[in-house]
Amino acid sequence: MVKRTGVGLAAALAAGIAYGSNAPFATLASRLGVPGSDAVLWRALLMLALTGGFALLARQRLKLRSSDITPVLGLGLATGVTSIAYLSSVAFIPVSVAAILFYTYPLVILLLNPLIEGTPPDVSRLAIFAFAFIGIVLVVGPGFSALDIRGLGLALLASLGATAMFYFSARAMTSLTPASAAFWVHVIILPAALLVVLLTGGPVALPATPAFAGIFAVICGSYISGYVLQLLALSHISPAVAGLIFLAEPAVAILTAAVVLDERLTLTQGFGCVIVFAALVAATLLESRRQTTVS
Repeated sequence: MVKRTGVGLAAALAAGIAYGSNAPFATLASRLGVPGSDAVLWRALLMLALTGGFALLARQRLKLRSSDITPVLGLGLATGVTSIAYLSSVAFIPVSVAAILFYTYPLVILLLNPLIEGTPPDVSRLAIFAFAFIGIVLVVGPGFSALDIRGLGLALLASLGATAMFYFSARAMTSLTPASAAFWVHVIILPAALLVVLLTGGPVALPATPAFAGIFAVICGSYISGYVLQLLALSHISPAVAGLIFLAEPAVAILTAAVVLDERLTLTQGFGCVIVFAALVAATLLESRRQTTVS
């Protein structure tokens, strides 16, 4: 596949914006009695049908080669962990806090990327990570006693899952199309999501109301478009660059939560958010400068 950096950057930005609206509406669904694990199950089922149907109509290859199995399996497991953990976390902690904790993963990718490429992380990356961690402490710290440890743990688990998801996505997209990769990933996610739902007492009956139908459409639509765009982005740009472009998502998530859920951050938490975003912008500029130098 010919790599087009502009396409990759645009797809990553669009995916981040699409993903950003997901968590606040998942919180609304949770308040109506539909937990995050159920939402993951239903959107995985819909994704499976849509991407499988599209691949067949477009005559794209669905059969996996032996070299595709490991990255697709890893991507499926990482996606399942990320989806279930992140959407479940917002049932215990505010979306704004969950988003900040979840979006430590671009920094984790920056730290891991040199190791994967065979070189240790440098001082500048470590300094940026330390700066961002101060911001995260400020976001979580003021109301730490009031925050549910389950939500904090789930958000951090989702961050680790997202880190793995980006690397496996990049490997899977060397030989697969976004539709075929998404299809097989959700073949893996569907039984795993069903097991989690059954273990948590579900699946629950979906509310038969126009309000929930709208919420459910946003949850599924934003996830499906975001996931396919993410795979498209990672077929053109590296995980490190894509992770940084995805910083649009926490901003969208926090703004959407403010409008939809009427969530408000304290002044200290807001300052912490500014520190985190400043660290991530610094990381973006650093990586962009390095790529320019390499080019």
